[in-house]
Amino acid sequence: MSCIELMDRKTDSGSMMDNIYTLPELLQGNLIPFAADLSADQIIGIMDKVFSLEFMWYDGTSLAQSLWTCLYFHNPETMLNDHILRAYLFLTLKKALLIKKFIDEAAAFDDEDFLPKTFGFKLDYDIDIDELYDNAIDLLNKMEQKCAGNEEFNDIPSLQEDPDLELSYIRAIESRLTLSKEILNILTIFQNERNSGLNSVKHDLPKFEDIIEQLKSPIQSSVPEYIFQDDIFRRLFPDVNTTKECISFEDSIARQEKLVEGWEMLTSVYKLKSINQIECFVYSMERKNCDTLTKAIFVNLFNSDNSNVIFENIPISEIVTKDGANTYGLPKKHMLLSVNTPLNEEVCDIVEKIGKCMIDYIKILCSNPSRRRMKLTDCLIEWKYLLIIGDLYDIEISKLANITVDDKKPHRFYMWMADWIVKISVYVLRLGFDLELYDDHEYIIVYWYIYSLLNQIRSHHNFMMEYNKKYPNEIILPIQNNVQNNTNTSNRKRGGRRNRGKRGRKKGNTQTRNVNQRPGKKRKPKKIKITESFLNKNLAINTEARYYNGVLNLLIALKIIGKLPEAPDFTFGSPQTRFEARFEIIDEKLANILPRLTYDKFSELIEVSKASIADLVESSMKFFNQVKIDTKKLMQKRDVITVQVEELKQLMMASLNNYMQLQLNSTKLNTPGVEPIFLFSNNFLHIKFENQ
Repeated sequence: MSCIELMDRKTDSGSMMDNIYTLPELLQGNLIPFAADLSADQIIGIMDKVFSLEFMWYDGTSLAQSLWTCLYFHNPETMLNDHILRAYLFLTLKKALLIKKFIDEAAAFDDEDFLPKTFGFKLDYDIDIDELYDNAIDLLNKMEQKCAGNEEFNDIPSLQEDPDLELSYIRAIESRLTLSKEILNILTIFQNERNSGLNSVKHDLPKFEDIIEQLKSPIQSSVPEYIFQDDIFRRLFPDVNTTKECISFEDSIARQEKLVEGWEMLTSVYKLKSINQIECFVYSMERKNCDTLTKAIFVNLFNSDNSNVIFENIPISEIVTKDGANTYGLPKKHMLLSVNTPLNEEVCDIVEKIGKCMIDYIKILCSNPSRRRMKLTDCLIEWKYLLIIGDLYDIEISKLANITVDDKKPHRFYMWMADWIVKISVYVLRLGFDLELYDDHEYIIVYWYIYSLLNQIRSHHNFMMEYNKKYPNEIILPIQNNVQNNTNTSNRKRGGRRNRGKRGRKKGNTQTRNVNQRPGKKRKPKKIKITESFLNKNLAINTEARYYNGVLNLLIALKIIGKLPEAPDFTFGSPQTRFEARFEIIDEKLANILPRLTYDKFSELIEVSKASIADLVESSMKFFNQVKIDTKKLMQKRDVITVQVEELKQLMMASLNNYMQLQLNSTKLNTPGVEPIFLFSNNFLHIKFENQ
């Protein structure tokens, strides 16, 4: 049931309308000044508040509650009859228009991230922004010349009466105008030049440091009455019913510095060459609390006008084949077989389908955590479909290569798609820690579930590693093009040389022999190549699984000795029912990939583990210590980029902290009064032991 509580400003938009005036009413009563009538301190006060209102909008506040509370925006062409404020406010509108385009085109954000509705007012004006800016800077330069004693500019009006303060006001206004223009320049480069303009952005970013330092210098400012009306939407937009308090100018400057840091991160996207690196980059943006605008720019850089490439020059097929090679050593020939050879209709465009799912996955990672969790569970349906296609593709490959498929041989495409499903499921569960969805007593069950999933990926990889070592001479598709070109082998004369022209080929003969099939010569088997990237991927998977195994063993030990919170008595349903409800969102997506994880299996694990607390603690310490060693190895790999190193540092720090806590308290765990404290850093659990 919904209702309106009369005279409550939150629900009754028609209440308490006193002293809320529209622009025509203020003009009729001569209550609002035109821009040309403002003093220097008033110009600065308006600039600073508008700058703060900008960031309110970028943070998810509607235009009605932010920029449109400045009545100058309701009719800027009439109200802004000067050079300075006219340039600044039209620069602000131009920036807002570009930012709206960025976020709309990214199509990865929701209403709680950004509200694009303009409520009938314009952002786009047919005005030469560069000319406005140049006129304003030219005027300020003339004022500065006047302050320096140049009589040529004596007819230029002063900003205020005190000549000792004139120069400081001129420079304060100039720095604010320059900041706005430089922001617009950066946004324009990102919009028009995209990845080709990253070097230009990187070159221009150092300018912001000096400008922002100038803005931090204190200066007196004021805002005339009625120019800003926080509740004006109550008159103009009745469907908006909440007043938002404007953030401070100092807070806005801090956010601008954060924005520049995000742009600096974006200048390195050209280094991202694999889906794993792109994932780590998005995680890094999340960890640094990058704003919606930075993420939207990233998504637009990631998207290209050509749907077959990302970052404008990296083919999606290359990203897909690289991930297949790094994950399971899938040869590129296998991947592109769907392009070069007639196959089953369902699998002929498998690379394209995998690429689309990878792109959608990256876009989902840029959304806010609560929406991300829901969207990821939905996208698992697409990956489950790819799992079926992957299995069919394995069969097609085996037929073409005359290889009998059985359980003793790796089903590479099937396992690859299964690993993506498991990986996304793990991430969905980890998001629950960030969203604080789990109670303390649930940590052990969630960690057991995550470890079980990671262990499935690890078993796939270890099986592949062992298989490749045992059968290094496995034939890799000896049939690339002969399905289509097997008629070309007749070009060779029997018992003699081929007819050759000047360069070994008969003139006028446009036919070429098939290089993939030489008559009378048996094709030599090729060895499966175990690449360094494949080994690194295997090490990374095992490292993460060891961390979760270490935490799980420690939590089991704490549960056995009664140091974990007990699950409350549930009025509705048993612990098993709650378990099933907790993992229902991904349980059905994991069917046929691994044995179903049930509450009974978890209970059996606890019973089996009761044998020795000391063994559990010792095994945890070994796992944490091994993770520390392995993360150091991974950070030294040549194909690891900076953001991946940061992720590995977080994993190493969590393992190191848990190892040190166990080393100091392993003999005290059963001591009354020594209680575990659970802390999370970037979804990695740090367990501390404190005396209560």
